[in-house]
Amino acid sequence: RLIVPKARERLIAFGPGVLPRMDARVEESASGLELRAYEVILRGLAEAGHPDEVEAFLAGNLRHESARRQRVALHLVGALKAAAQEADVARLLGSADDGLARRAAGVLGQLGSHAGDEVLTTWLAADQDERRIQTALGVLLGLECDVYAAVRPLLDHPLVGNLARCLELGYPSLLEPVDQHCFRCGEHRADLARAHRSSTPGQSCE
Repeated sequence: RLIVPKARERLIAFGPGVLPRMDARVEESASGLELRAYEVILRGLAEAGHPDEVEAFLAGNLRHESARRQRVALHLVGALKAAAQEADVARLLGSADDGLARRAAGVLGQLGSHAGDEVLTTWLAADQDERRIQTALGVLLGLECDVYAAVRPLLDHPLVGNLARCLELGYPSLLEPVDQHCFRCGEHRADLARAHRSSTPGQSCE
């Protein structure tokens, strides 16, 4: 417990010169301990007066063709709240890797960023994969975006777990119209109540 923090402190003391060595290891970094080390060292370097170098490290990996590098960078951007990277994170919403795209959406939510609102709103279409719909709901409603017009058609979506998600998040501008609709459509209310009781908060964006 004493050795690891001291080792990280020594790496931070080297300054930005340590970043190329760290970058060379990104493809091989797999454990939570390694990711935690990256987080601590990058934060330490930024606090030591090297924020530009840290941002360049993050941007380089977000823009890399390697999905592994992109995933590590997304984790670090979210952990470090590196809002300057929001444009590159939003770009990954268009990734062919749906899991990566959903992870990017989650990071935008962590950043409190609206850079992906337009794209995420398109994910609310009823013909989208349910995981995309739930991810978009979680992010957009968490950011308190005015998306009721896009969400309204989902009230008739056969996968009523999405409706439970709306209520679970407690988005003020959605609660009343959603509840009123369910009250008028009694057949939906029972299904919604069951879905809400069985819903699992904080679905992973893996």
